[in-house]
Amino acid sequence: MPKFVDLLKDAIPGVVVQSIKPTATMPMGGDNAQCLIVFGTSLSDRSGLQNILSRVLRRTLQPGGKMGSPPTQIVCISSIGTERTDKFPYSMQNLMGGKLEKKRQIEESIVTAVKNRVVAPPLDYTILKVGDIKESSDSLQMMPGDVLDGTTSATAAAEVLLQAVAYQPSARNATLCAVGGSVPSEWEDLFVRLDGPELQRFENLSGPKDQLSEYLKEWAELMPDYKRLTTPVRVEVSTQPPNAYEKVSERAGVSLLYMPTNTGKAYLSKSEERVREQQTGASSSSSSSAKSNLQMKKMKKEGGIEVLTEVTSDGELRVRARRCNMGDDTVVKEISEETILKRLEEAIKVWKQDHPSN
Repeated sequence: MPKFVDLLKDAIPGVVVQSIKPTATMPMGGDNAQCLIVFGTSLSDRSGLQNILSRVLRRTLQPGGKMGSPPTQIVCISSIGTERTDKFPYSMQNLMGGKLEKKRQIEESIVTAVKNRVVAPPLDYTILKVGDIKESSDSLQMMPGDVLDGTTSATAAAEVLLQAVAYQPSARNATLCAVGGSVPSEWEDLFVRLDGPELQRFENLSGPKDQLSEYLKEWAELMPDYKRLTTPVRVEVSTQPPNAYEKVSERAGVSLLYMPTNTGKAYLSKSEERVREQQTGASSSSSSSAKSNLQMKKMKKEGGIEVLTEVTSDGELRVRARRCNMGDDTVVKEISEETILKRLEEAIKVWKQDHPSN
């Protein structure tokens, strides 16, 4: 924490950082702070977190009749392995008192609090998972989710935290893990991976960009008829423009969007179908009922994968695949996702054979 405070004060002159013990009484409205940082190791269970949030996120009346503004971002500092307690060595770490499971509960409680927030101002979360704090000369690695192993230096942890709080919009509403010690001079590409999040990347490709994007569009148009795909998909051209922040000068893409199916939450029993017919006016024409059901299906985001062909500001040709069309209640279609990514890898392999690097 001291390293982070020093970095933050250097980056933002005049910033005020207040450290409060979890056992202390939290200020109502968070004293108008813009960001609340929670250390998972400092809380014994989710009830302690809920007590903190109930006070810090409350809007308060300020002198002069103005309404205070509670934090708009909650950052949780947690540990790698909280989502892998069934795998070694995290299964062993979790044996003594279930400490990783407790940290996972804290993470989930923060995400739930943010998603359930309905009053102003808007609220975002960032879950930052780090390894044991030890000095390291290894280059910093950072990925979405909880997938890395290793230790994290105090300097690296502080630098990542600074970027997440002060500079990187992609860190909002994202979970990331970071290990290593030697920090990069440029951070944007590491945080770009959080948008979606990114699932797959193929770098240093050869050949014309337009030809590659057209090749991937034709590949995508074959996917709706692929019999091993367990979830039906439709294909749309991506409209994501080039982004200077992401250091992308040219971009084209295609999206494989999952179609709704009569499974999971969408499944209706016969009695439920009768009730829906009554609610939507079964006495009206069948076409209007079908139109109503179609509109309801359109409202729910089913998820998908966006495949982007990009030329970076350095002139590198690459392809990235990331999740898209995701909502708060969207279920990740893991089997279909794995199938699409495997097919994409095969397609890129063929492209490389036809366009070898010089």
